[in-house]
Amino acid sequence: AIIASLYATVWAAPAQQVGNATSTPVTLTLTPGVSGTLTSADGSVTVTVPAAAPATAGTLRYTPKTTADAPAVPPTGRAFGSALFDLTVLNATGDPVSSYSFGSALTISVKYTADDLAAAEGNPSRLGLYRYDTALQSWTSLSTTVDLVTKAVSARVTRLSFFALMGQAAPATATPTPTATLIPGRATPTPTVTP
Repeated sequence: AIIASLYATVWAAPAQQVGNATSTPVTLTLTPGVSGTLTSADGSVTVTVPAAAPATAGTLRYTPKTTADAPAVPPTGRAFGSALFDLTVLNATGDPVSSYSFGSALTISVKYTADDLAAAEGNPSRLGLYRYDTALQSWTSLSTTVDLVTKAVSARVTRLSFFALMGQAAPATATPTPTATLIPGRATPTPTVTP
C-alpha cells in the first residue's frame, strides 16, 4: 500500500504535471444530422460525434489541461494519467452552453502511454476515463473499454465537463495474521506466575 501510495504521489506530482495545456484548443462545428470527429492537436484524444448527437448548432471545443488545472484530486487509489482535458459546447457568440443536450452519446477515445500503463501496474484494464461532476463536486467513473491493439481507452458520454484518464494501482494484498488453533482433547499450557 505504501508503494502504491508513493507511486500515485510521484506519478501526478506537480513537478511531473501531465497533460499539455500549452497546446491550442481544437474545435468541431456541430450541425444536426451531420457526424464528425474532433482530434486533439497531439492526436492522443478523439471525440466521435454521430449524426444523431447534435440537437442544435454549436461548436464543440476540446481544451487540453494539466494536473494543476484539475478541479479535484483523483479518487483514492487512482492517479491522473497523461490525458486531462475539458470538453465544452459553445454557442454562436463563443459562450459556453452549460445545458447543451445531445441526442445520442459521443465516444471519447484516449491513447494510453507507457507511463499510464506503469501506473496501472502493467494492466490496461486498470485504466479508466473519469468525468468531473460539478453538481456532486467529485469524479465519476465512466464505463470504459480498452482496446489492446490501438492502445486506447474509450467511453461514451452525453454530458460534457472536465475529463481525465486515471490509473489504478493493484489493491494491497492482505498479509495473513497467524492465529492459535485449539485442538480438542489436548491440554494447553497455562502460564504460571512465580512469586
